[in-house]
Amino acid sequence: MEQETCFHCTHVFDPKNLSKECRRNILKIHGEINILETLKSVYGGVELHDFSDFEQDCFVCSKCYNVIQGIYRSQRKLSTLTDSLKSVASTKFSSLNPENTTVVYTPCPYAQEKRSPTKKRSRECLTPVKSGYTPHGKKPLPASCQTPKARRKKLNFNKTPCQTPKSTRKSPVSPGPKVKVHLGFKGSSRQTTLKGSSKLACRAIVLKQYKTAINHLLQIEDLKKDIFQITKKKMSQELQQICQAKDSVLRTKNLEKFSWKKAYDELKQTCPLVTELMLLIAGNKNKHIPRIVSSIAILLFNRNSQMGAIQAINSILMFRGHIRTKVYTTFNRAGLSSSYKSSIRHVDQICQNFDQPVRNWANRVASHYTKKLKESAHLDEHNYALSSVEELTSCNTTLPVLETPAKGHTGINPVKLFCESPFECSTPESESPTYMYTAVPVSPLSETPRTSHSSNDLDTPDRTSSEVFTESPYTTVMATETDEIPSFQIVMDNLNMMTKARHKTEDTSNKMHNLVHALAVQDRVSADDLEESVPQADILTIPNEAFLPSKEDFTQLNQEYNILIQRVLVENIIELKECKEFVIYHIPHQFSKESRKKSCVGDGLSVERGEGAQRARADGISQEDRLEGFIWKSEDWHAHVISLQDTFNQLFKGTSSPEKGTLFQLRNLFEHRGVKSEVKDAVNSCRDFLRFVTQGYVILAALNVLNMHSVKDIEESLNTKTKEEKKTFMENLSKSIVSKFLQTETPSLKQNGPGNKINKENRVPCGFPGCQKTFFRDGKCRLNHRAICPYRHLTYLSVPDVETDLDQQSTLNQSEEQQGKPDYKFNYSCCLLREGLQDWIREDSSKENDGDRLVRMWRFDFLRFSLNNHTKYRLLAFRLQAQLMALLPPKLAHQLRHNRCINIHGVEGCNVPADQALEFLNMRAKDALNSLHGNMSSASIQRCGRSLQGCNDIIDSYTRGLNQYFGKPTNSKPSMKKDISKLVEHLGSENLFSTIPGRHHRSFPTIKSDPLEKLDGVKLNQWLTEKRESFAKTQRLRSYFVQ
Repeated sequence: MEQETCFHCTHVFDPKNLSKECRRNILKIHGEINILETLKSVYGGVELHDFSDFEQDCFVCSKCYNVIQGIYRSQRKLSTLTDSLKSVASTKFSSLNPENTTVVYTPCPYAQEKRSPTKKRSRECLTPVKSGYTPHGKKPLPASCQTPKARRKKLNFNKTPCQTPKSTRKSPVSPGPKVKVHLGFKGSSRQTTLKGSSKLACRAIVLKQYKTAINHLLQIEDLKKDIFQITKKKMSQELQQICQAKDSVLRTKNLEKFSWKKAYDELKQTCPLVTELMLLIAGNKNKHIPRIVSSIAILLFNRNSQMGAIQAINSILMFRGHIRTKVYTTFNRAGLSSSYKSSIRHVDQICQNFDQPVRNWANRVASHYTKKLKESAHLDEHNYALSSVEELTSCNTTLPVLETPAKGHTGINPVKLFCESPFECSTPESESPTYMYTAVPVSPLSETPRTSHSSNDLDTPDRTSSEVFTESPYTTVMATETDEIPSFQIVMDNLNMMTKARHKTEDTSNKMHNLVHALAVQDRVSADDLEESVPQADILTIPNEAFLPSKEDFTQLNQEYNILIQRVLVENIIELKECKEFVIYHIPHQFSKESRKKSCVGDGLSVERGEGAQRARADGISQEDRLEGFIWKSEDWHAHVISLQDTFNQLFKGTSSPEKGTLFQLRNLFEHRGVKSEVKDAVNSCRDFLRFVTQGYVILAALNVLNMHSVKDIEESLNTKTKEEKKTFMENLSKSIVSKFLQTETPSLKQNGPGNKINKENRVPCGFPGCQKTFFRDGKCRLNHRAICPYRHLTYLSVPDVETDLDQQSTLNQSEEQQGKPDYKFNYSCCLLREGLQDWIREDSSKENDGDRLVRMWRFDFLRFSLNNHTKYRLLAFRLQAQLMALLPPKLAHQLRHNRCINIHGVEGCNVPADQALEFLNMRAKDALNSLHGNMSSASIQRCGRSLQGCNDIIDSYTRGLNQYFGKPTNSKPSMKKDISKLVEHLGSENLFSTIPGRHHRSFPTIKSDPLEKLDGVKLNQWLTEKRESFAKTQRLRSYFVQ
């Protein structure tokens, strides 16, 4: 049984809510507290057993227990202090017996006399204690009566002192010597004697006790008012001084200079009294600087409307957040922000110099370029366009020999880079031009390391700052600049917005706004020591095979396969985790160090329109009219998205949902609902899903190579092996996977597509080296063609190999030797694994800003674009290869190759393609434009675009001093190890990487292991020849003359 009331008091427990009662059992010892013994000591040793029946459980309430706990601790402390006192006692006290010894304490008679206010002190207190010692006499106690003499001694000159018998207030008496203060007047015998607080303040001033003096002065009521008035006047002067300062960071016109630290330092220096007062009000807090500056800024804004920097920045934040106009009015009345019209005016002020950093870059590079032109005599003859049509048809239109070899190839004949003995062709003397030259492609640069501290030149002609992209309303730049002379790029993208009219009339209708968004980026990799004027080669001398992946490209691709496979094995096999140090997670390249630095450029349509605009204005008078100096380049991210779309078109079908091992079936199994057949609608989801399936397929391929059934079997076989043995095992396993499932043959321009018939007729060739034109007979058509043939000026042609000479007759592709029916499930698995790894390589090379790997993947994608009929991106891939091998000078080609990505955060492995970085800004721009709704006009569109980077800089300086911490991001990437294990377990019984003839997925009945087997090499060869000839005409129109 339990008692329902407290053992000590009358508190009644609630049996339904005992958890909140916090009652304590008196029979138990709680820590060191014995409730019964404590109560026994409190009540003088009374036996508590008489008060309760201990057959029942007795409890005390929480209030009684807290009191008992305090009593116990006090008793324990008393015992400790008693023991401490006894431990230092003398023998006289330590020998006392407490039972029969009593210590008698006799009070001092002097103390008794001192307690009496009427009796005087006894003279016995002056009796010497020791012989030979006479103490100094003490002053007698003051008389109880108030005599004039006594009042003079106390400096109290009032005849009727205001005292009451019960008053405890004492008159202000200063310790130390007593003084009199007299004030004399010049030329007069008049003297004034100070008294009270005035006299004490003067005495404290003489003693340099200024705080004491101020305290005495504040006792005077009239003087206190004057001190307050003087302090207020001083603070007003300080505030007036900071309001008059033209360079104050709190003024609205100095928004770009604002920072919390600068504002706080300025306030402490200019307004010390006001700042100290606000510090006193704020209290001792660590984050007091922004709050004190904000408080003073709000008050200053009320005093002077020009001191509105804080309010202007707050309104810019509201502008970026698309806040309604009513909120501006409310916050403006409270002094927290500017009005809406003022906010728009502030944003327009920021937009005025939106491209000023780009102008500065252009001015610095232009001055450097002009200086270099004067120093180089051979550059004075630089000209882009021919003077007349007569020269265009003459034989003098030639390209010069590249006298300055590419970096790392000094002393080597460039012709031998492709063939030891060039193909020779003789022509009649009447058709021979005056100047005969041979131009050859330049191989990639040497792998010698290069620093990035040298200056670069602009890849455009000399232009003034007012001519550089003033027509672009969306040019945004990084704020930081360097002391070097770097080149820079302009990244452009299309941005289209449509406004729909609510009520359509003849005057009001739907409007389509076609915009261009641009971003300027400085190059991080320099190339100052390379030739910057002469193109590398005549594009007609570049064979068609140079635009395709070579055997070396396939070798490099297989090595990258090995690295990525090793990453998957280490992450998903526990026994190989200790080999993580042997795996390469950041593939090094020539400019890895420069790629780590933070960056301080359009998609295919932008390049196509830019080239079209340049061709349309080719007959302009000036260089600016002809848009000379612009080199249009193709960016990587949009091309990667097109390649990923081809992968999904080939391997992702909705009809394959019941077929195990297909992408659509795995998408439903693992509930990746964000994955769509249109990749552009969900790029990140599609890429992550393909990466997940690829890693699972790597584990399945490893199990097939090792002839094992689960990952646990691999881990058990590695238990007894050493670290070096595990490393060797991992490397051999990755090589086996590549050689068995991923290796493909190098494509050839001789292979024929499906249904393509080869023409075996003997036709008469043109005769000039490199020309693929043939004729039925040697007649007038052939002679007319030879008169205008673009190859007529060449006597030598670089040919990669005699066996691959395109002048020889094409042969049929060898048919595959098949034993029975092929295994199309195996083909699908190999194709999926290869496509996933290639997409991984594209993303990894972009993150590392590895220009060589990116350009290599462009060559592989060129074949993919040709196979899938992506005509625009096939042309972009060809243009990029042509620029790097022939059209551009070595310096510009080097910049184009190694400055393809942007590092936003300045972290290793965090580069993104330039067009993808621009997409991030596009999201902000679209968000701002959508907030305009029906108020979209040219002025509002320009305001939204031009204010992006300027507002970012101001907001960054505003938030940097707040020391904000937002916690761990919620979108951190989780581990996929559990899902990969489930995928391997789900597909382990399917034997996807085992060759079993006759198998196929119903949705992919005739899929090839390598889709490039369907490529029509003959048609591609013809297309390459046509494009080389077309580009050669443009190259000659913009060539240099040899004088």
